[in-house]
Order: sequence, then structure tokens, then C-alpha cells
Amino acid sequence: MINKTHIIAIGVMAAVLVIIMMITLPGREEKNVSNVESREDNFGEGYNSGKNGSQDEEIAGKDDSSDPDQSGIPDTDQTDGIHENDDGNAAGPDNADTSTVVESDDPSDNEEDNGMTELEKTAAARLEKMTLREKIYQMCIITPEQLGGEWPVTAVSDNDLNKLSECPVGGIIFFEANLTGPEQTAEMLSTLQEYSVKNIGLPLFLCVDEEGGRVVRIAKNPAFGVENPGPMKKVESANEALEIGRTIGKYLSELGFNVDFAPDADALTAPGSVIIGDRSFGDDPEKVTELAAAVSDGLHEYGILSCFKHFPGHGAVEADTHKGLAYTDKSLEELMECEIIPFAKAEEKNIDMIMAAHISVPGILGDNTPCSLSEYMLTTVLKEKLGYKGLVITDALNMGAVTDVYSPGESAKAAVQAGADIILMPPDLEEAVSAVEEAVINGEISEELINAAVMKIMIKKYTILFTGG
Repeated sequence: MINKTHIIAIGVMAAVLVIIMMITLPGREEKNVSNVESREDNFGEGYNSGKNGSQDEEIAGKDDSSDPDQSGIPDTDQTDGIHENDDGNAAGPDNADTSTVVESDDPSDNEEDNGMTELEKTAAARLEKMTLREKIYQMCIITPEQLGGEWPVTAVSDNDLNKLSECPVGGIIFFEANLTGPEQTAEMLSTLQEYSVKNIGLPLFLCVDEEGGRVVRIAKNPAFGVENPGPMKKVESANEALEIGRTIGKYLSELGFNVDFAPDADALTAPGSVIIGDRSFGDDPEKVTELAAAVSDGLHEYGILSCFKHFPGHGAVEADTHKGLAYTDKSLEELMECEIIPFAKAEEKNIDMIMAAHISVPGILGDNTPCSLSEYMLTTVLKEKLGYKGLVITDALNMGAVTDVYSPGESAKAAVQAGADIILMPPDLEEAVSAVEEAVINGEISEELINAAVMKIMIKKYTILFTGG
């Protein structure tokens, strides 16, 4: 039966396709690309923290008070508004020669003579039209409150939409307080998504932390009528993990989300860990990899992007980065033998994003720089040594391990310099964007680095639009 949510989703998709064709197709008569399926349920997620948007606050006060992630902080982790403690048919011009139709299930399979795929060509064309500041906004995921609304935002106002036009961020993350029921959630997400597509020309990453167990924003609310799969610690088989991914993916997709900051891919090697604990699949990195990848596969079946967290392994520390410094003295070689293994296999497992933890590794870096702000850890190790080509996102930048030491501008600049493609929940959006913009203008950050990150973001967004994930 077609309900209001489906009708809204269909309308959003129609608008998306019109805009994409306006951007990329005029004047091109030589090719008509067809049979590229699009999903009606391809958008997605959000925010769950205290009034200051901190994940830690929301975790406090929950029955599972031992888990900072319950604070409503995206888990990206979840604490105090802090992301977890720890993103149809595409027809050519009407006058295109249909004798040259290229049939494909994925536009990325259609390569031009210059070696660029159709998706890359579309993203490159859009990138050329963007200002530097617009590009940097695309690298930010914020809470709905950061658009100017009072906590908790549960509906979208005209002021929110105007702010979105002024600050065209790449995505929005929602927490439990933002999500009161299925109709309210679907309407809020569809309003944001439709506005972004029509007025900015790009869809939003609509994000949520929905791991199962302690870290859920939706399954803990009876109004949604969905079952909580329970802690990942109890999952024993890949088939069980796959079904969990399917279950979560299905209801997220129906609500309008397109990104789940899950699954947790931490190998739990510090038994005293409070922030990770039963969120982990266990202490065996091979088992963690297998089961986390299965959850990701289940999410993908419903067009939901997945995220392995928290590189290089939050399970190696007992302290909570929502509250302050958390570190491990392990060497890189030691981490590579265990905690890093799931992240080393993320590329081959088709994981869309990897979230960088704010944990410190003084045995590797020689100081307490958070891994999320370390060029050596994000670029040299994760991207170059491990060969990860997906999106790298920081954990929430409003967490104590960062805010105790860095200003919003300093942390945003450091994260981008380190190699982060997306910065999550900067405490002050304008300060963060301005700091990165100034660093590019001054030559401290190359615009090529910004362009590469935004290209990856837009290709992923267009993949969602054209193929459903």
C-alpha cells in the first residue's frame, strides 16, 4: 500500500532527477543512459544529544548510564550531542539518439573516452560550479539544532531551510530527541531532503547512530514499533549479523535515512572499556570483521550507507573520549596485529565510511594528538598503507578529547589537514568552515585536497540517487 511517506519519497526523487539532468545533460546528444534504477527510499539520518548537542549528556540519564553513547550523542558514538563517543531512470536529452543507448545497472560502469565514469563526470561538473566555502560546507555534518532551531528540533521551520541555503552542509545527524514517531520523522527528513535537492542541487546525508543494543535512536522508542536487535556481543554468525543489518536498513530506509553510523568494528581488547563494551562483536578481529561486514551488507540491501568505527580501534582503550583524553600505548605494529584488522579490510568489504576516533596513540605519534586529527594516522596509515578509498569521517568534534584542547576552528582545520573528508558536529559551524577556508587561501591546505574530498562525497551521493546505494 502506498502511504504518505512513499508519495513524498517519489516526489523527492522526481525533483532530484530533473536537477541532475539540468546540471549534466543539456547539450549532450550523443548518449542516452537508461535503465539506471533509483530507489524511493534513499535518504537518511540524525541527532540525539542534550540541549548543547552533546552525546555525552544524552547518554547520562539513561538506564544504561554506563554507556556514554546513550547520551544522544551521535555515535558517531553518542554522548552529549557528541557523535559517538566513542553520507529511477536517468534519461538523456529528449532529442538524444536512442540507438546509442547504453544499458547499465550502475552509471559508474559507463566510462567516457577521458576515463571518467558518468558519476565522476556528473560530480566534476557540479564541483566546477561551487565556491570554496560551498565545498567546505559539503564536508560538514551537523545536528538540526545547528541550523538555528531550539533543542530538540522535531520539525523543520522556514528559518531552518533558509539557514540550510546559506550553509549548504553535506549532511545532518539526528538523535533520539529529534525522532518522536514514524510520521514525524519521515516528514522532517523528506522536507529537508526535498529542499536541499531543489535549492542546493545536492541531496543531504541524513544520518543516525543505529547500531542495535545500547546505541539506537529509533529502536528504543516504542512509537516506531521496531525491534531492537540487542547488543552485538551476543551475535554469533554472519547470517545473524546480516539479518540485523537488513532489519535496521529496512526501517531506516522507510523513514528516509541514508547513512547509518554503524556497525561498530572495534575489537574489544581492553576488557574495562565502558564506551565500547557490548557494542563490539568481541575480541577476535577476524570475527569482528566478518560480522561487521555482514551488518554492512544488510544495510546496503536497503540503500543505507555503512560506517566502520572507530579507527584505529577504540576497543584498545578504557577511557571515554566524550569526556577527555583516552589513549593506548600500543605501537602501530601491535595495533596492526589486532585492532586495525577490521579497518584494513574495509575497502574490500565495500564499507562506505570509516570513522576516526579521538583516541591518542603516543607510542606511535609521540604525543597526545587525537588520531582523528593526525595526518600520519588518517593519510599515511589509513589511506596509503591500508589503501582505504572510501569516505573518512571524524567522530564528533564536540567531544571532550577535542574541545579540551582545540577551538572549533583549530580542530576543523587539523582534521581536514589530516585527511578527513567529513567533519562531524563541529561545535561552531561558521568558525570551523571559516578556519578551513582561510587555511586554503593562505596555502596551508591545498584546494586540491578539498576538491578530492568533495568529489568523493558527491560521487557517493549520486550513487545513492541513481542506484540506491
